[in-house]
Amino acid sequence: MKLLLDTHTFIWFVEDDSNLPQKLKLLIEEPQNEIFLSIASLWKMAIKIQLKKLNINKSINEIINFSIC
Repeated sequence: MKLLLDTHTFIWFVEDDSNLPQKLKLLIEEPQNEIFLSIASLWKMAIKIQLKKLNINKSINEIINFSIC
């Protein structure tokens, strides 16, 4: 299955946030599923982090590395 994650879903997943439904987390973690994320989501997160409008536990570099694995 191909899954395109929106920005919030991706953030919730990498942050292990309880807002992400368990069913969706399991789908994302399923090895045979292909996960896609728009480069615009990474760009949007980087801007919001710099503006201090987004507070996450990981650095943007960790998130970028996570998203390409």
